[in-house]
Amino acid sequence: MPRSAPSLRDLIFGWPNWALPGILSLLSPWLAHVMRLPLISDWYQPHLNSATSALVAVVFLCAYALLFRESEKAKRAWLLRVVSVFIGSFVVCLLTPVLLSQGWEIPTLIVDLINLMHVLLYVVLFSAFSVGLMIAFLLSASVYRKSKKFDKPAENDTENAHSERRILVLFLGANPKDTSRLRLDEEVRSIDEALRMASQRDKLEIVQHWAVRVSDLQSCLLRYSPDILHFSGHASAANGILIEDQSGNGRPVSTDALRKLFSIFKGKVRCIVLNACYSEQQARAIAQEIDCVIGNSEAIEDQAAITFAAGFYEAIGHGKDIHTAYELGCSRLQMEWPSERTTPKLIAVNVDPKDVLLVPKPKAT
Repeated sequence: MPRSAPSLRDLIFGWPNWALPGILSLLSPWLAHVMRLPLISDWYQPHLNSATSALVAVVFLCAYALLFRESEKAKRAWLLRVVSVFIGSFVVCLLTPVLLSQGWEIPTLIVDLINLMHVLLYVVLFSAFSVGLMIAFLLSASVYRKSKKFDKPAENDTENAHSERRILVLFLGANPKDTSRLRLDEEVRSIDEALRMASQRDKLEIVQHWAVRVSDLQSCLLRYSPDILHFSGHASAANGILIEDQSGNGRPVSTDALRKLFSIFKGKVRCIVLNACYSEQQARAIAQEIDCVIGNSEAIEDQAAITFAAGFYEAIGHGKDIHTAYELGCSRLQMEWPSERTTPKLIAVNVDPKDVLLVPKPKAT
């Protein structure tokens, strides 16, 4: 995104864009002076060169400040042009004296053209001097104000950034071909509908990943960096959750492996929902690392799992804390599937789930 003006820090770290041309203008005359070559005419005096070098830097600084308003593509094109001019001029400045020192005879016409180029450069630069000063004067106040704005954030900038950031729900589905079919598509549809109908829907986003394999667990956590991870599929009391192998058959993931994996993402992933049968044991182990984890203490009907998920995420979407969302999910489960009311378990070892609010409520105006 383009910004309205650069900050002082931007100008300092962007020095190659405006300082290199000024440095470049020093090379040719001083190099010719040191090597005592007649390439540069007598009018090219050191003090004049020094003044012009400073002028070049000022002009390019103003141009860079103006160009900063443009897109990243425009800035890259500008930098490419500057680097091309720098390299080309540097080669000319070095190659010409070397050729002269080796006895090469450069036609007088070429030497005159080089001198004429210097003269024209000086005329153009001195003509642009007043324009450059005017631009610098007009920009100075704006750059100063913007630098203060960019370099010194407002007191509640962090809070505003947090409140505006979208909460990401990562849905991981696994239904290996050697297991009974689950209605995972219906579950994710119910979750998505609950979030879209919620009052805080603009602050929530759901991402789906299907046929999850072992490598996908780490890859998805790194790629999406979710706030809530929702796993839906099969699990067993003895082996834990089942994901797919290369052939699409079920493969259990050990409790120790899951706990180790999620410990690395501790602090980022705030809640994990293992919406699978007999997942409570793994949920309790993961809860040592993650704030809030939900697992099922026994087998649960497919439609009952969908009902709980819809109620839980609807509450999250309305700005409720994890504990309240869990209770509302269980409440809906009790109304539609009374026998499954106590199957989902919320485990929170290190925090009070009543204090875990993923979607902050909007401030009253």
